[in-house]
Amino acid sequence: MFQAGYLFKPTHKKIHYVREEHGQPSDEKAKNFTLDEGEAKIFATHDNAYHQIMNLMMEFEPHDEYRWTPVTINTETGRVVKLYHHQWHG
Repeated sequence: MFQAGYLFKPTHKKIHYVREEHGQPSDEKAKNFTLDEGEAKIFATHDNAYHQIMNLMMEFEPHDEYRWTPVTINTETGRVVKLYHHQWHG
């Protein structure tokens, strides 16, 4: 099982998880994401988690101070994998 979310930068540790009850990519971040792991959606596969976070992040605006970094979390092992420079790291 997996969770999905994002970091402000690859070096940050605080994950903004995809909410169990989330909206559309154009909705405010507060509707789609939470810092509370207990409110995070659980996905059956890494692929499902990856596709959902990428879909929700597609309308994130570029920001001078941040480098939005999608992550997936294996709920069984706790392993966090980050996507940056077009490669998975973790």
